[in-house]
Amino acid sequence: MNELLESAVTAHGGLDRWSKVKSITVDASITGVVWPVKVKGQADALKQVRFEVDTTRQLLTMEYVGHDKVSVF
Repeated sequence: MNELLESAVTAHGGLDRWSKVKSITVDASITGVVWPVKVKGQADALKQVRFEVDTTRQLLTMEYVGHDKVSVF
């Protein structure tokens, strides 16, 4: 691990702490002035979304709150 990375990891609890983390969940609302243009009129497509990241493998789940839809990457 290079010096900068080691310093950043240490500042945020150390590698032992981060090795214990199995998932990260984020509730977000992604909006903005340009969003309706980029998503072809669906301005609220990501207005309420829950992201869950599995830190042990390459897995991201996006749940669209109130829309009964889920995306898995």
